[in-house]
Amino acid sequence: MPELHRLSSITGNPDADCDIDLGADRPLSDLHSSAQQTRDELDIWTMSGTTPTTDLPARPREWRSKSYDEKLQAHPEMKKEIADRDCAICFEIARDGSRTPCCRSLFCLEHISDWLNGPSSDGKCPSCGTPCTMRSNGSIALSDASHSPPELAHASSYAPSPLPSPYTGPHESTVDVEPIGGNFEV
Repeated sequence: MPELHRLSSITGNPDADCDIDLGADRPLSDLHSSAQQTRDELDIWTMSGTTPTTDLPARPREWRSKSYDEKLQAHPEMKKEIADRDCAICFEIARDGSRTPCCRSLFCLEHISDWLNGPSSDGKCPSCGTPCTMRSNGSIALSDASHSPPELAHASSYAPSPLPSPYTGPHESTVDVEPIGGNFEV
């Protein structure tokens, strides 16, 4: 039998010294046969299409704890409050929040302004697609759909087509919402 190695403890305390077996007394062939036996057993289970039975209960498929769901059921307003303060564009707490009059979605004033007035903007609400405009005071107003710019057909020639009836720009309805002042705090 090979000799055991003695390791001293970090503190150098001889009472804490211990003997360890690094497996030197076991032939290498035993280790390989043991590993092969384990692989063979797993292959048998895999080929049979069954799994070994255990006494452990089946794991529930829900990833959230039941206490979270129970809390939401007991306090449905909690879910509404959480959603009511988040910007529908960046999904963070709205800064200088402003609501759209069409679907009452909340947005950061900067984000909704960029969305409605940006270079690639179509002037529609990001949540419901209703045409909206941004007023100079920061409020959002519905655009009158009957006065929206006409959709031009894709011309096959390079010659400009005459404009249809005079377009006077988007008209604002009387429904508007003033910006919500201040930042929200958690």
